Amino acid sequence: MRTCILLILVFLLFPFTSIIADTGASIEDTIFIPREYYVGDEVELRIKLNIADSLSLTLPSSLPGSSWININSIEIIDNNKIPELRIIFTSFIPGTRSFPTLFLGEIILNSIKIHTSSLIDSTGKNFIGIAGQLLLPGTKLGLSIIVGALFMGPLFLIILLGPFKRKMILVMKNGIGRSPVKRLNRILKDLAVQKTGISCRRFYIRLSSAVREYLSKRTDTDFITLTTSDMELALIRVLGHRDFSSMLSDMMKLSDSIKFGNMTTGDEKKMSDIELIRDISKFLELKIKRSDKSRSSV
Repeated sequence: MRTCILLILVFLLFPFTSIIADTGASIEDTIFIPREYYVGDEVELRIKLNIADSLSLTLPSSLPGSSWININSIEIIDNNKIPELRIIFTSFIPGTRSFPTLFLGEIILNSIKIHTSSLIDSTGKNFIGIAGQLLLPGTKLGLSIIVGALFMGPLFLIILLGPFKRKMILVMKNGIGRSPVKRLNRILKDLAVQKTGISCRRFYIRLSSAVREYLSKRTDTDFITLTTSDMELALIRVLGHRDFSSMLSDMMKLSDSIKFGNMTTGDEKKMSDIELIRDISKFLELKIKRSDKSRSSV
């Protein structure tokens, strides 16, 4: 009975020993560079072989492949008639495993073992997962300032605008007032350049419209809808200057005659009217500025 059991064990172990045994050579020494390596590292394996005299060692026609390891290159180095096999590989699974079988001509190597270390196993700690998103330095302080400004900002505005409300209104009024006079001066400059190239009718249509728009924005009177015949009295009330009011009223009447009749003027008259409007706008701006100063000092 005991003999039968031994025979069964021999037959079972015989195939296994034949699978892991090398053919035609014995391994004298193995060196891993680096000695300890991890998943994904490129490793150089140096194997010194003792080969029978009747056998030859040649490189394989193709590199062996496997799902868990990449063999990048194999090289044979002769050193004092003791061949050395140099293999570059990269392992992707931790633990101890059998290296893929190497068919080197008449030599077969299938007993090579490699051990790939794991960073998780070496630290002795469990994997803790991905860390949460970090805040940039000063983020909390910036958020606190923004939130505080949203809540306290309206209160400070109410407190500060009380004493300075009148000054703020004057500043805003002056700021808005500069825009109409700039627009008027820009139109006057364009008309001075284009006085010869455009028709007399088109010149005075644009000129009279610019004057009405400017006066409406800088005064409390709507000069856009005001008739030309009623314009002189309104100009006297707004400007307080009879000569300017009379001359501007005459120019607006001339403009109507040109627009609705066959009357024309020369370039000299056009430039004279442009200079008249410039003088009137300067006079009105100075008057408004003095009025604002007197109000702010009260």
